[in-house]
Amino acid sequence: RIFSMNIRDTKRILFIIRAAEHFHYNKSIITALGKRGFHVRLLLDGKWSKGGSLETINEFQHAHSWFEYGWARARQDWWRHILFYTRELLSYRRYLVVQEDRQSIYYSNRWRGYLPPKIQQILALPLMEWLLQRFAVAWFLRCVERIAPPSRFIIKDIRSFAPVCVMASPVNMRFPRSDLEYLKAAVALKIPTVLPVISWDNLTTKGLIHVWPDMLLVWNDIQRKEAKIHQDFPMDRVRIVGAPFFDNWFEHLKPSLTREEFCRMHGLRPEDLIVLYLGSSTHMAEDETWLVEGLRHAFDISPDMRLKRVQIIIRPHPTNFQIYQKLKGRGNILLLPEKGTLPDSSLSLQLFYDTLYYSVAAIDGANTSAIIDSLIAGKPGIAIMTEKYKKTQSETKHFKQLVDEDALELVHGVEEIPAVIATLADGKDTRKEKRNAFIMRYIRPMGIGRCVGEVAADAIEELLKKFNQRMYKK
Repeated sequence: RIFSMNIRDTKRILFIIRAAEHFHYNKSIITALGKRGFHVRLLLDGKWSKGGSLETINEFQHAHSWFEYGWARARQDWWRHILFYTRELLSYRRYLVVQEDRQSIYYSNRWRGYLPPKIQQILALPLMEWLLQRFAVAWFLRCVERIAPPSRFIIKDIRSFAPVCVMASPVNMRFPRSDLEYLKAAVALKIPTVLPVISWDNLTTKGLIHVWPDMLLVWNDIQRKEAKIHQDFPMDRVRIVGAPFFDNWFEHLKPSLTREEFCRMHGLRPEDLIVLYLGSSTHMAEDETWLVEGLRHAFDISPDMRLKRVQIIIRPHPTNFQIYQKLKGRGNILLLPEKGTLPDSSLSLQLFYDTLYYSVAAIDGANTSAIIDSLIAGKPGIAIMTEKYKKTQSETKHFKQLVDEDALELVHGVEEIPAVIATLADGKDTRKEKRNAFIMRYIRPMGIGRCVGEVAADAIEELLKKFNQRMYKK
């Protein structure tokens, strides 16, 4: 044996993620593993982490002696070119063949746009998409994955660390590189492998999982079904644990400032109402400023003086903050923070929570996961249903989940929002219980009081225990 798989001898876990920003998505799982005596080495893909901030990861490494991070190796042999085409084609094919529970056509068009221009030209020929949907073609493309060996350099890298488990995430985003290649190598080495799903739509709006791990950690029963329908993933390898991405919202957050202090710090009036507008990424909506301007006008013309004086805080998405610069300095509109940020550090999380705490409600213009942050924080969410964002909002199945649970206040234009805000300001919050039900079903199905990172660590230790039992029997 090259290394011992007995967790009593060594407890090393190798975790490969696509980008530095994805550390936040998996932080609670890593923390739970560290508490149980595991040494965790995190590897980042250099291409997708380029330009990203490592501050949060550096701070975490400084605080925990059992944690380290470095850079993953990229596959460099000629197989990478062949695998690139077969994987991208198989991922696009999924959008064509999945009929049950299918996503908005926006996502299939988006994935087709990821394909190399020559492939797009070929698929535009008569019957080519029909041919791609045939089982024989899919069988051939999958055979390429099966016969392609793992990278020998990545195998060497894994062996040098001798982990008892290899984790990788998300492995099915466009142009997968190191995360998928390390998973492939670990499977070939017969090391226990785990894949945590990082977002609520990852199984339906991204590509295929081309290499199956020993265990897929999903958020809820809905994702478990999506793994079968959209990924054809074996159900006996799926474990429901909840959404680790939102664990930090359950850590007894409370406001760090009084309302007067918060408003004074940011130039707001504490006596007047505040609403929070959640900006979307460039993928979901290129420019939402027209919605904010319409919202401001709807408040300005209201005969209710409370509404006329409403202050709007815009929380830009960090990839799409430039569009709001033209709104700076306008009356009763504030950008906070100006360049946007993820709630991936204690300071950024606290700012987001404080902003939510002193707002009447959070408004979602296109489609953003931040609306779930708001629901967990106890704030009503208002979704503006517009024709312009139909493909990335009302037609997407993950947004429909919020609608089906009746967890949001739905309006069909900004002119309807002042009346909703007035009702909420009067203390009439009719959807509180439904919001809590959504959180129980989708975010923490194992119980509100159970940290998802700990539940995931339980599942990982159970996998290792079973693996060791099989090894000893042999």
